[in-house]
Amino acid sequence: MDQESNNLDPNRQPPQPRNLAPGEQDLPARENLFPQGQVQSPGGQQPESTPPQGQANFPIGPRQQPASSQGQQPSPPESLGQTQIPGGQQPGFTPPRGPTQPPGGQHVPPMPPPVQGFSPAPNRQPYPVGPGPQGYQQPPGPPPYMVQGQQLPPQQKPKKKKTVIIAVSAIVVVLLLVAAAVILYFTTCLFGNHEFKAADCNNPEICSKCEKTQGEPLGHEWQDANCQKPKTCSVCDETEGTVGEHAWQEADCDKPKTCTVCGETEGAPTEHVWEDANCQQPKKCTLCGATEGEVGDHVWEGGDCETPATCSVCGIQGEKTDHDWQEANYQAPKTCSLCGQTEGTPIMPDFVANNITTTPLEEFETEDYRTICYENTSYATHGYIIVKNYVTYSDYPDLEIPEAPPGYEWRNAHWQLEFSDVNALKYGAWYGWVYMDFYDNNLFKETANRIDDKTIKFSVNFQGEIYDQCLIEEMNISNEWIDDVLVFTHEINVCVPKDYDGLVTLFYNKGLEEDDPQENAFELIDEDSVLYQLGPVHGNKNVS
Repeated sequence: MDQESNNLDPNRQPPQPRNLAPGEQDLPARENLFPQGQVQSPGGQQPESTPPQGQANFPIGPRQQPASSQGQQPSPPESLGQTQIPGGQQPGFTPPRGPTQPPGGQHVPPMPPPVQGFSPAPNRQPYPVGPGPQGYQQPPGPPPYMVQGQQLPPQQKPKKKKTVIIAVSAIVVVLLLVAAAVILYFTTCLFGNHEFKAADCNNPEICSKCEKTQGEPLGHEWQDANCQKPKTCSVCDETEGTVGEHAWQEADCDKPKTCTVCGETEGAPTEHVWEDANCQQPKKCTLCGATEGEVGDHVWEGGDCETPATCSVCGIQGEKTDHDWQEANYQAPKTCSLCGQTEGTPIMPDFVANNITTTPLEEFETEDYRTICYENTSYATHGYIIVKNYVTYSDYPDLEIPEAPPGYEWRNAHWQLEFSDVNALKYGAWYGWVYMDFYDNNLFKETANRIDDKTIKFSVNFQGEIYDQCLIEEMNISNEWIDDVLVFTHEINVCVPKDYDGLVTLFYNKGLEEDDPQENAFELIDEDSVLYQLGPVHGNKNVS
């Protein structure tokens, strides 16, 4: 098959669209210059068809073949504007005068007369065997906007003058933009270049260009009104309200009551205000400083039996004062109330005078105890006294007890007496008890009085004072057998002065009892007796 037949291969790919430069117009592809179904026959002959009246056919020359291996070269056209027809005939060619249409009615833009074929480039190598844009063994076709056999007109070079005009115009535009930016910068605030005026009492900072504000007004700095002017701002002199009243200075012994602003006076001068004379000066007026009379005595301050007094005016020291002695009591010796100095010893307690020792109840000591049997007093039984509890009710505010008088406190003491020997199992046990005072038992005997079967009221001497609202309430005095053990319960509440340690409970041998055990309590004390002294309670840790 010859070269021209390859150009009409139906499997040939259409030419790809070309990227155009700005303002460049694309021309229709070669295939679009012919009506559908019409192709160019080999040798440049066209199928028989009659063009429409008034339209001319453009003769399309055959594609020039590349040089063969025998060195043959295609013949150039004899003259421009003429086409070669097979058979060697050269008809005359007349360019169309008006718009012409190729077969099929497709429009072709105006162009120079076509030239027959394409001149191959000098020393051009044959196309390689293999697939190409138009199929195997085919050279690339002409550009899509060029009709086969047509040569492009030479492109004109841009004129230098036009380039200069464009450059000058660009420079002018840039200068105009710069000038506009400068004008806008100095006349507007588009660039954030505000020019704020300082704020005053009524206005915040205000831009002088765009009147934008920022911040807050400073506010007035008011000066109080006086008798000359109303309240006035010290910054802007704005006023508010009315004129105020006079600022009076009180009258003294030199001048009457006077206004410190305008100097107006009212009334008359007052009399002197005298200050007493002292060791430095005579009587002196505190208003005008006038003096009268003679220098006075020292003004002594402080001082006791150990430190001399000091004059509050001149600072001179005087002499020491005498001791202020407080009489001795059961808890302290003779003591000076000023300096704390003591003389002698405390008053001897009655128990110390009788050489009787006691067991502090707060130590919870269990003591041996001996008493007579209940059903046969000729027999004795041996047992134990156990301290079960000793607390102050102030540690248990939820308990319902009477309120203690000022300076007093309520305490609870609980003992348990146990007997389990043979005599106790046969005849039981019978114990006796009495209450005493460690310091002044005579005062206790004189004042002890049973209000009812369970309550005793008495007085004590504590820190040199007599406390006469002391009470003993016997809460539980009972007995029972528990597993062959005879158990006695002895529980009391006492109201005594705070920190008082003189109340004593004596458990004695019932066989020694006489008519009035309270009156002869010291006679009931022997080697079988147990005496518990109710000292101060240190917290609630003594609960057993």
